[in-house]
Amino acid sequence: MYKLVLLSTILSLTFLSCSSNSTDSDVLEAGEGVGSLTVTGDVEAEHEGASYFTVIRSDGNLVTIRIHINESHPFERDDSYDPVYSFTLLADMDGEPFSLSPGDYEIGQLSDDELMFAGVYTHRTSADVVNGYQSADQGGSITITSFSDKMIQASFQFTAIDYGAEEDKVVNISGEFTSECLDTSC
Repeated sequence: MYKLVLLSTILSLTFLSCSSNSTDSDVLEAGEGVGSLTVTGDVEAEHEGASYFTVIRSDGNLVTIRIHINESHPFERDDSYDPVYSFTLLADMDGEPFSLSPGDYEIGQLSDDELMFAGVYTHRTSADVVNGYQSADQGGSITITSFSDKMIQASFQFTAIDYGAEEDKVVNISGEFTSECLDTSC
């Protein structure tokens, strides 16, 4: 059940204000965030697209961050947008405040007691078939090389599973991104 809630939470993106936690002063212009990922295993794919992030804050503290790599920037989409792929990394501690800085973090299943990233990759194989893959207990990692209220640079690798299939389908996902904060109030 938690996996379905995680997937629906990630896929229902809300544009919110960005973190003021700053360790780097780099600034990106709107639309400059880019990311790439390679998918191997039961799905083979190479993707490159726009990268952006959003955060949720409570009482000024960071409680959730979502990093996306998609075919196009959300400000450039219209009602006909029908993506071939979508990729999201989510960091959360069950609503508890956390800080983020350059360094290595685990990717796996979200945890209540430590900062953890979870990943979701969706891949459209036809007009009616979209497969969703979630980070697995086998885990992975993300290395954040730069973080500010306007930009995140990182590389990542993890294993994901399509739990909805009749038998588990497994993919390995790796990539890198320079992600811009989406909200204009950053």
